[in-house]
Amino acid sequence: MVAKPTPSGDNPSGRRKPLVNKRWCPPATATDICKCRQPEGEERYASGLLTHQFPYRDLNGSRLFSRFRYRVTDKASPEYPKTFRYCRHYEKNNPVHQAALYGLPKIAEAKAQHIPKIYLVEGESDAEAAFERHIYASTAHTGTRFYAEMAAHYRGYDGIVYILADRDHLDPKHQQAFKEDGQDYPGARSALKRWRALRAEGVKAFFRESTTGKDLRDHFNGGGSIDTLEKVGLEEIKLRAPKEAGLKEVPGIQLRDGELPDGPGMLNFIQALEHNGYLVIPLGDGRYKTNCPHPEHDDRNPSFEFQQGDEGVKAFCFSRDCSDKRGNPEGWREICDNLGIPQSATFDDTASGYSNDGDERVDVTNSSRATKWLMDNLGAGQLSGFFTRGGVIVHTPRIGEKGYIPLKHKHDDDEDSEAQVRFATADIISASVHLEIGCFKLKMDRDGNVKKDDSGKAKKEDARFPETAAKDIVARPDMAPNVQPIMGVVHVPTFRPDGSLIEEPGYDEATGLLYLPRGLDIEKVPEHPTAKQVQDAVKMICTPIAKFDFITPHDKANYLGALLTPLLRTLLPPPYKFILIEAHQRGSGKTKLAKMVIAVHGGVFRVELPEDDAEMRKQFSSILATTTGGVVVFDNLSGILRSSTFAGILTAKTIGDRTLGKTRMERWPNDRLWMGTGNNVAVGGDIPRRTIRVRIDPGVPEPEKRTFAFDPERWAASHRAEILHALLTIVRGWIAAGMEKAPHTSSDDYADWTQGINGILKFAGIAGVFDHSDTVVKANVDEDDWSSLLEAIHDKFGADKFKVSDVAEKLAPGHISLDEAAKGGYISPEVLPAGLLADFEKAGSMNTSIRKKLGNGFMRNERKWFGRFCVVLVDKNSKKGNTFRIETYTPNNEEQN
Repeated sequence: MVAKPTPSGDNPSGRRKPLVNKRWCPPATATDICKCRQPEGEERYASGLLTHQFPYRDLNGSRLFSRFRYRVTDKASPEYPKTFRYCRHYEKNNPVHQAALYGLPKIAEAKAQHIPKIYLVEGESDAEAAFERHIYASTAHTGTRFYAEMAAHYRGYDGIVYILADRDHLDPKHQQAFKEDGQDYPGARSALKRWRALRAEGVKAFFRESTTGKDLRDHFNGGGSIDTLEKVGLEEIKLRAPKEAGLKEVPGIQLRDGELPDGPGMLNFIQALEHNGYLVIPLGDGRYKTNCPHPEHDDRNPSFEFQQGDEGVKAFCFSRDCSDKRGNPEGWREICDNLGIPQSATFDDTASGYSNDGDERVDVTNSSRATKWLMDNLGAGQLSGFFTRGGVIVHTPRIGEKGYIPLKHKHDDDEDSEAQVRFATADIISASVHLEIGCFKLKMDRDGNVKKDDSGKAKKEDARFPETAAKDIVARPDMAPNVQPIMGVVHVPTFRPDGSLIEEPGYDEATGLLYLPRGLDIEKVPEHPTAKQVQDAVKMICTPIAKFDFITPHDKANYLGALLTPLLRTLLPPPYKFILIEAHQRGSGKTKLAKMVIAVHGGVFRVELPEDDAEMRKQFSSILATTTGGVVVFDNLSGILRSSTFAGILTAKTIGDRTLGKTRMERWPNDRLWMGTGNNVAVGGDIPRRTIRVRIDPGVPEPEKRTFAFDPERWAASHRAEILHALLTIVRGWIAAGMEKAPHTSSDDYADWTQGINGILKFAGIAGVFDHSDTVVKANVDEDDWSSLLEAIHDKFGADKFKVSDVAEKLAPGHISLDEAAKGGYISPEVLPAGLLADFEKAGSMNTSIRKKLGNGFMRNERKWFGRFCVVLVDKNSKKGNTFRIETYTPNNEEQN
């Protein structure tokens, strides 16, 4: 067994001291509890300079208390450069206050948005340095102490927490205390406590440190980025804090020159061990031993032995509490990560007696070495288009690039987005390496020796990258450290949850979004737009729609709100309502309005919406899984739009389906804006309250014959950069003004989105209300349809029981009038719900499929009143058929009056 980390974040013995519960903090509200501007007892530091105020907030963003930092000026000693004081609201023995973290709302946001990384830093100034760069971070106000209650805030987080260890082991003052008094380095002691507390909550945690100065702010000030932080292994942290780690002996003796191995992989491995403070003991015959470097094996004895293998390091841990790390790929990866070296460094590049001679292609002579090469290179350089999503490797080719395969559709008018997210199977990865980089094999003689030419160079031949090597990485994508987790692909600048803007193309670590613009040169958006800049922006976005006749200002506001939405997918996250652009007659311009949104943001265009629920779910899953862009449009909807599947999709945050040969269920974020167009579209079921209408009416016959000064769709495409700049300017102005949202009008899944859009429109001075009640779909077509059918069934059966087959037998053959049906003792097909009527007219009879739909409709609407009638299930029998009856409602005299 591997030794388990101690459960306490402050006590290595595992016995956590309970927090004193004397007084609880008042419950969090939307109003700040603390509004202090000075610390308690501020007069004691009158000679100091107040430099910072750090507000500590709860999950809702309300301030609980503040912590103030002073620069002390009345003490000559450099040992007292600063001090901290709390405000009067801080209660030392309050468990809520004691467990508070600086940046707590960031943790909640990262959990909700599945942000892949959070950095746990040493102090508030480091957290602020991270916030300035749109990086998720938090810290504790308790110095080197870190309670289990603090770690509990991370519970359920599915990303990785990187613990920033201060480099105070480079400070001479701390070095002297470490050597002479045996004191742990404070930064390492704190980092170890945090690691233990997080691991006890089941959170993945690793160590990082700056390359310049002491902490994260020094690292940034020295020109470093979040990606250039250095890895630090658990064993090295323990060596810096041996008392906290419970080490009995601190190794530090290095091998002498005569005891060093010959193989470069062995040499790299030993150097990494010694750099991390391990004592390497030579055993003779090329064998060595040391403490086990696996981060989860708390080894106190040198039970880990290693030696030269055929290709590099061959190792084994002989402890009963450990396992064969060399034979276990995951274990060996964790060892190398702990030591801060790539796995490929433990293999011998010259093991076959040759060099690459500057050949940049991949050597695939040995499949195992090819696997190690792919492990280190996938997701970087020429293979940077590979990411992980839901634990699966995906590839993001764009139109015209290798790997882009146009989707096959029934209609030629269908359009896909300019990039794809495709499952990266082993053959796709193999082909990518072969086509992008190239591969070779060494020529061998019968004895297995490398053939050489007259100049002594190894002979090579062209080869393909082995799929067996790629299959290893597909099966274990976590073994490829450069493959980043991706949350989505956008083609326009997008606002982060904190209001900052993703402007640089490439992978955005804060959100997990990949920004892939194409031919898009947008002018710099001002941080604080002026009123005139906002007014000019409004004129720009209204220019291409000036000739469209919106029925009310609210319809126009609905369209502009839809145009803004794709920029806000993390600031005002989905789900979003269905945007239905409709008119009374063809040629009104509905499709042009919808295609203008795609022209600006990118997306998917389909000429029809599948009628079958199974096909609908399949197509929606395919769109989310393989396409990109922020908008999906279904054109020319007709009849009645009624689907429980579609209604469910409009409220779902994720959509799942079986993929990869139907062996596993995958889920994808439902982060698109779904739109549709149609003439006089009837909406039924649960879709009406999940739909926002944009109605236009040209008010003339044959509107398709109208002429415009310019084609709106083409104008929007050619002025895409200017329109985006205008939209971004409006949103950034709203953010700079305080991001005020409209008052609450509902508490459903869409409330935050609609309130935010209305806040933006109001700030920009745009008339109309987004999702106004005047544009809501009010008619419930289901009630009209089903009430007629239930009344007709009641006329034939009264209060008697019936089955679906009985109704089918009473249904009139062919399309006859109500009077003719009544004379013949039949039920007219005209009383069928519109969807069933369309199926009946198409089939010419009440076939099995229609009967099944009718039975499902009875079950779905059971005990639901349609006018005076409702259907009631009397007997449920899956084999012989369910039995129903119709109940009627007669109001009493009081109700009638």
